[in-house]
Amino acid sequence: MAQLLLHNTRLTSVDVSGTRALPRELKILSDAFARCRFPLREISVAGRCLGLEGSAALLDALKECPLEALDLTGNEVCGIKASGTEPFASYVLRLVCELVRRPGGKGLRRLKLKGNHLLGNDVYTSEGVSIVVAALTDPNCRLEELHLGLTNKGSGLRDEDGLALGVAVQACRTLTKLSVTRAELPMSELLDGSTRLDLEGKGLGRVEVSIAAQILRSNTTLTSLKLGANGLGDLGGAAIAEVLHGQNFKLTSLDVSSNRLSK
Repeated sequence: MAQLLLHNTRLTSVDVSGTRALPRELKILSDAFARCRFPLREISVAGRCLGLEGSAALLDALKECPLEALDLTGNEVCGIKASGTEPFASYVLRLVCELVRRPGGKGLRRLKLKGNHLLGNDVYTSEGVSIVVAALTDPNCRLEELHLGLTNKGSGLRDEDGLALGVAVQACRTLTKLSVTRAELPMSELLDGSTRLDLEGKGLGRVEVSIAAQILRSNTTLTSLKLGANGLGDLGGAAIAEVLHGQNFKLTSLDVSSNRLSK
């Protein structure tokens, strides 16, 4: 396959995702990519456990490609494994975010980073969130789709990091799809100033609802809001209540049923 790539000048999409770790094979493929001259726009290596070295080699090989879509799901790009206390290594994540903020509208449009323990694991770290926030707020950012999978073995995403992320996603006006932990936030619906917003049964948890609440602060025309059958909990409910209280809303209908709220 590597030899065939050397003679291909039209390749635009590569999908080598799977469930088996292939760090050695993809290192060979990365070396081939570095010698190729094709206009690659999409690549997925999801589930291949490339690790720090393999991910860095791949991104270095593709740095001249006009990439628009990158799927690095499940590749331990920060050196963090499923369990343990490995130190967080930011090098690969910074390389990815450099692709996000390439000038001239040439940055990534779709990015998937789930399953990479961006919050650390047994030891929590905010560094990954800070790097992503910086990319989202960069004036060159044109991301349309972002999947982060920000989960942690202990506490989950901390409130202060969720707040910073919420501010950042509002700065990226091109973003239409966002998943922070697991469920996907309908960004286009949240940002378009709708009078009616139906988020019922979307699987939204505390983090997603808190971010949605921040975005809704700028919506003064909302009259109907459905949040039933999600996983708000008391913290998510409090975030929505804080936004609604004292805001210039004309809200006439609110549904937060089936959300494990305290009475």
